[in-house]
Amino acid sequence: MTNFSICTAIANLPVSLLTSEIIKAGVEEGNIRLLDCLPVEFMTMENIQRILQKSGDGWSSFSLSRLPVDKRSQEVCNVAVEKDIDNLPEVPYTLRNQNMLKVLMGSLKNHMHYLALIPSCCWNVEAVYKGIRNLFSGNSSYDYRRDAITITVVVSMKKGRPWKRHKYFFLLSLVPLKTERSTEGCCHYPDCQWKLR
Repeated sequence: MTNFSICTAIANLPVSLLTSEIIKAGVEEGNIRLLDCLPVEFMTMENIQRILQKSGDGWSSFSLSRLPVDKRSQEVCNVAVEKDIDNLPEVPYTLRNQNMLKVLMGSLKNHMHYLALIPSCCWNVEAVYKGIRNLFSGNSSYDYRRDAITITVVVSMKKGRPWKRHKYFFLLSLVPLKTERSTEGCCHYPDCQWKLR
């Protein structure tokens, strides 16, 4: 007996043959890849959320670029980045957060070019430490436990001081990103007083 996937049928059928019953069956199937081939007229928030709920914690992912910008809610963007970090550039700037930074730091070796996409006010010691460990964990001659602890102590000693963010980027030496003190704020967090330069 062959496996039949409604998602595959929807992906291959002409849009003129798709009915609301076929789409409903596809949504209930819960295959997250349906978001890559769902026609725009059926791409409602209700259908998107139902697919995300039904899909669970599987390994499959979808391309956030296929969704209209007005359908990219915080929940949808969080799931998209957790499933595939390559969705990060498609996340609206105001929806980028510390959870996305943590996901990025978990695979930093292969995705350093995305660091500049994270607002500076989302950075914290835990994320920087995770990124450093990820960068050096594959290097057998590097004792990341000793050096990472030293880095954490240096950064923590000046907690709340303006130079701590400069120190993060200096220690990582990953992107040409600088910060400066500002009274306007850097992004969507009203109490943040850092902005990109």
